[in-house]
Amino acid sequence: MRLPAILLLAASALSCSDEPRIKDPDLIRVEIVGMYEYEEGGAGVFLQGDNHRIVPIVIGDFEARALKLALAGRTTPRPLAYDLLEKLLDESGGTMSRLIVHSIVDNVFHGRLELIAGSRVIDIDCRPSDGMVLATRAKAPIYVTRRVMDQAGTDSRSSKRVMWRSPR
Repeated sequence: MRLPAILLLAASALSCSDEPRIKDPDLIRVEIVGMYEYEEGGAGVFLQGDNHRIVPIVIGDFEARALKLALAGRTTPRPLAYDLLEKLLDESGGTMSRLIVHSIVDNVFHGRLELIAGSRVIDIDCRPSDGMVLATRAKAPIYVTRRVMDQAGTDSRSSKRVMWRSPR
């Protein structure tokens, strides 16, 4: 058995099989419409879905740099961890189907990467920041659940500003 096949099998064992599948009507397709880099490090990523609503997600500095590269279609001279994951998936014959940002727990966003391996669909728990980088690189769609949009979405036409203060 090839190493990538073993890794895909391991990913399958780690899949979120105890969580119910999210039905498509509960999903809202979103696009990354902007990033705001903070002086203190990290960035705010703005996901826009239906009716001018935007979900802001704060991500770390490393993930922000990787996402900025992915959005620009640029690579680095040496591979990043995302390159490794992408190569492992490709070599094992798998593809990335989509990222779903499915919940907010204690003010932390939670996501799942949905991978396709042959006839199997594998859900893998992930941080949305990592999922956004991988989905962007793979040109896979990003979704948020209607619940996440209702909890965190803000109308882009309102005068309310999304603010973030550094925890330092």
